[in-house]
This record gives sequence, structure tokens and C-alpha cells, in this order.
Amino acid sequence: MKLYVLEATGMNGVDLFSWDQFIANGFHMMYEEMGMRHLHGGEIRGEEWLKRLEEFIKENRGKRYRLNPLELFK
Repeated sequence: MKLYVLEATGMNGVDLFSWDQFIANGFHMMYEEMGMRHLHGGEIRGEEWLKRLEEFIKENRGKRYRLNPLELFK
């Protein structure tokens, strides 16, 4: 199993990196802390779930990240 980071930053938007790439490029040095969520994949949720996850990543990769303070209060 390979570990990936789906990252959203104000400077570069949304991108996907393997953990190896993330460490090799020193991106982890930009953060004091990181949160991690486990996504349990295909064998549990099925191929349709994996397709939807792949589509989500494709649709969002490269999009600008924007933070709206009003959204935080909803």
C-alpha cells in the first residue's frame, strides 16, 4: 500500500503527492503540524468508490484553494 498526500495550499492550490515525493521535496518542512485521515479503499468500499475518489482528485487537482471566513462559522 502506498501513502499519498492530497494537499490544498493558498499558494499552489490542490495537488496530490506520494508521501515519498512529499518528503523528498521538503514539503513537510512547511508545516508545524499535519493532520492525517485514513481512507479505506476498494476492498472495503468497492470499485465504484475508487472511481469516484479518482474523479474527485482529477476534478480538484490544480484548483485554487480559497478560504472564506464566513464558511468557517456555518
